[in-house]
Amino acid sequence: MLAGYQVQILDGNALAATEHRLEVLRSVAAAPLPGKSLVVFDPALRLAVNLFPCEDGHAQERRLFGQVLDSVKPGQLWIADRNMCTREFLCGIAQRQSAFVIRDHQNLPWKALDELKSVAVVEGVSVVMEPDFALRVFQPQIDHFY
Repeated sequence: MLAGYQVQILDGNALAATEHRLEVLRSVAAAPLPGKSLVVFDPALRLAVNLFPCEDGHAQERRLFGQVLDSVKPGQLWIADRNMCTREFLCGIAQRQSAFVIRDHQNLPWKALDELKSVAVVEGVSVVMEPDFALRVFQPQIDHFY
């Protein structure tokens, strides 16, 4: 998929509820929440290669990040949505000699240390990067909407 990297795609999943409740809970109006999980998909293999389950339906996906980081290997490229954008998670990936493409989250503000430079135009969208920084920041500059 991307030369030189073993791509891993991380996504969260809320486990489906069941209509078959335990008999002792059938008279209780408040049903228990199903659990959550983080799933790692390897597009080269076209398989889910790892699963991190959590039985607590109230927990955030971030609770599972430590387990995910334990599975990160050098030379991987991790792709995920903005829910995975925390300082500890991003630095944990970088510390394991891996890379990431994760949309930034408004709760993790950042400031460019240098002027952003244009590095590419992909389908009419300019991609800019902060040069000479350990954690590369790529930011699409969208001038129009489709």
